[in-house]
Amino acid sequence: FPVTIWGSNIAYNIFNYTQRGGYSSTMEIEDYCCNSTWNNNLILNAQMSGISLGPANASAGQCVIRNNIVHQADTITYNETINYTTYALKTYGSYTQNWLITQNTFIAKGKGWQGDPDGTSNHDMRDTTVINNIFITNTTSTSNILKTGERTYNNLWDYNLYYDLTRETTRYCKYMNDTTSTCYNSLAAARAATTGAWDGNSTDIYNPSIDYTTYAPTTESIACTLS
Repeated sequence: FPVTIWGSNIAYNIFNYTQRGGYSSTMEIEDYCCNSTWNNNLILNAQMSGISLGPANASAGQCVIRNNIVHQADTITYNETINYTTYALKTYGSYTQNWLITQNTFIAKGKGWQGDPDGTSNHDMRDTTVINNIFITNTTSTSNILKTGERTYNNLWDYNLYYDLTRETTRYCKYMNDTTSTCYNSLAAARAATTGAWDGNSTDIYNPSIDYTTYAPTTESIACTLS
C-alpha cells in the first residue's frame, strides 16, 4: 500500500528575539525536511538570520515557507569583538533542495537573501522556487541578494520585488550563478548579463511602501498590482 509521510505545520507564531550579543538564527531548519510548511509567522529582531536552511534537503517531500514576515535587528556583535551582518533568509551547505518560498516579506538590516555565507560551496540549492516575495535591505554596505542558485539545477525566481536603501553596485551578486563574482546594481543589469535569465516578472522598487505597523504593503505599492 502507498505510504503517506505527514509533515509539520508551523504557523501563526510571533518570534521576537531581543537578547543582544548572541549569534543565532531564529528559525533554523536542518538537515532534512519532508512535507512541512512554515506559514504566517512573524519573526522580529533575529540575531543572524530570521530563517536559515542549512542545509535542508526536502527531496522526500516538498517543504514550503509561505506568508511569513521577517523584520531584522541591526548588525549584531558576537563575542564582543566581531561584527556580523544579519540576513533575512540564509541558505548554505549541500543540499537545500525541493522548497517553495512564496508570499513572504523579508526586511533585512543586511542581505535579504544570503546563499552559502562563505561563498565556497557550489550548487547548494536545487529544485527550489522563490516567487512572489518582497526583499528589502536597509543596509548601506552589502548586497540585497547573494547567490540565488542556478537554473540548471531546476531553481526559479520570479514575481519578486527588490528594494535597496542605497542602490549600491553590489545589489545582486552571484545572480543565477554560484561562482562568478560579478555584481550588478539593478535587476535589469543582472538579467541582461545572464542567458535565459529568470525574474522576468520581478522588479526593482524605489520605495518599500510598507506599513511597518501591520507589515502590509500600502495602497501605492506595486505589490498590490503585480501578478
